[in-house]
Amino acid sequence: MKKIYFLFTMLLGLSLSFAQTPIITAVVDGDCSGGNPKMVELYAYGTVDFSMYSMEKQSNGGDWGTTTNLVELGTVTDAFVYVYSDSNDPEVFATEFADATTAIENSVVNINGDDGIRIVMDADMSVVDQFGADGVDGSGTAWEYADGYAKRNNGAGPNSAFIESEWTFGNGLFDGEGLCQGGTAFQDVMGGIGVYTPTGGSTEPSLAITNPANNAVLPMGTTEVTLEFAVSNFTIGATDSGADGHVHYQVDGGNTVMYYSTDPIQITGLAAGEHTIFMWLVDNSHQPLDPEVTATSVFTIPGEMSVNNIAELRAGAQDGSIYTLTSEAILTMQQSYRNQKYIQDATAAILIDDNAGIITSTYNRYDGITGISGTLTEFRGVLQFIPTADPGAATSTGNMVEPQVVTIAEFNANQEMYESELVKFENVWYTGEGTIWETGTNYNFMQNDVPEDVLLARTNFYDADYIGTALPTDMVHLVGIAAEFNGAPQMFPRDSEDIINAMAVNDINVNAANVKVAVSNNTLYVSGFEAEKVAVYDINGKVVRNSTQLGGLQAGTYIAVMKNAEGQMVSVKFIKK
Repeated sequence: MKKIYFLFTMLLGLSLSFAQTPIITAVVDGDCSGGNPKMVELYAYGTVDFSMYSMEKQSNGGDWGTTTNLVELGTVTDAFVYVYSDSNDPEVFATEFADATTAIENSVVNINGDDGIRIVMDADMSVVDQFGADGVDGSGTAWEYADGYAKRNNGAGPNSAFIESEWTFGNGLFDGEGLCQGGTAFQDVMGGIGVYTPTGGSTEPSLAITNPANNAVLPMGTTEVTLEFAVSNFTIGATDSGADGHVHYQVDGGNTVMYYSTDPIQITGLAAGEHTIFMWLVDNSHQPLDPEVTATSVFTIPGEMSVNNIAELRAGAQDGSIYTLTSEAILTMQQSYRNQKYIQDATAAILIDDNAGIITSTYNRYDGITGISGTLTEFRGVLQFIPTADPGAATSTGNMVEPQVVTIAEFNANQEMYESELVKFENVWYTGEGTIWETGTNYNFMQNDVPEDVLLARTNFYDADYIGTALPTDMVHLVGIAAEFNGAPQMFPRDSEDIINAMAVNDINVNAANVKVAVSNNTLYVSGFEAEKVAVYDINGKVVRNSTQLGGLQAGTYIAVMKNAEGQMVSVKFIKK
């Protein structure tokens, strides 16, 4: 039986309970233009090296994300620092919070009055301090702070689980206020900033689970943990001891256990998966306090499991569990950078990020690979498969993978459906100013005349053979790997074969020599071909007409691409005088 023990330090004094740690002391949702400024105030208790910590946001009760390291704050001792966002007006934060001397701007605090904020330690992603209940949209709750603020009560925190009683809320108190609206500066409305002290706190009872930390991922194979908790302003003991009361707790919604001490509790018999510990304070009659004082910790023990296809793999948990893909997947792209490989099957695709070089077998594009094992994680919005073992030699070679044809509009609207797949965008043209493909650069392509329908093609594969060559001036079919960057859809052409001239012979299946066109009275006349659909392109590959009517077109050379009822196509160049 494998056991995990956590170091437990009793709350012998405040300096022992949270010395050298950041504490969230205020959260602000401004009422200037665009709801600005947004701000989170932090107090460095003791000497805090902020490079060791990151800030995360929970939007509308969703998942915690937008993880941002706080290295820019440097090392701070017993002082306040601020993280803010005021993109609509770069001066509004400095105006409304003139006393905030040490501050950095970062979109991680682009929050609304119903969002949560927390601080995590990068070393193990454990939660150091949290504002906002897990998985809860704050709208309509007691802790909502829309057009207002929340301030930490003196002496309270930090806590890995949100304790509402530790906070004072000013929901809506910024409405119509702020120097931006001719009112009182926001910092004055909220009674000043930088006023929190780590002593002289609330006299109300509080309860916090300190281990296992909320949202913790424990090592695979863990079967037993030590539950540790902290109580303030409430004495715990037997019912006849003169204490205020004791605690009740449940594990995974099971039987209620009565506990009469603050000593650590051993939780045994745990299996792989997610577990929830719920605790609450009760009086000597076993009745919950009024108002209730509770604490919750949700943690995960990774497991090992098999999946039949990549779609099942993508649906797995990002909790350290090891997944083995039992079916064959086809390699569509690989590069030396981080030993990355893209694989796909009939259901989906995924990026293998192998920075540790676990996979030592050699593969060629379109080889089949069977039995890949690894864990799941996400980086800048892209799901990644981190291998834990080398799957061995290819199980097939020379496979064919037809790229999925998708429109730019569909791709931009539903990028997650195509992530890491081989996709194809037909009849697109380059709209930028550059003339040469360069590494690590974004290039815009369009497919119609809708300004919003822009495909961002990025040269993500630095050794691609088209780097340094001319960008297309004609219409092309563009093939590549579907990707994203922090939610922005992108695609990565793999090599020059992915940039296909749309007028190439293999796209035209009617001999153009038998087709005649003529222009008269701004109308295109066609003989030798029963055209059902006609598209007229200029020499830059842009669609200028979707009919035979050419009125308003300038004189010049154009290309008519026509399709008949049987699906046959022909391309004919003509001159309009």
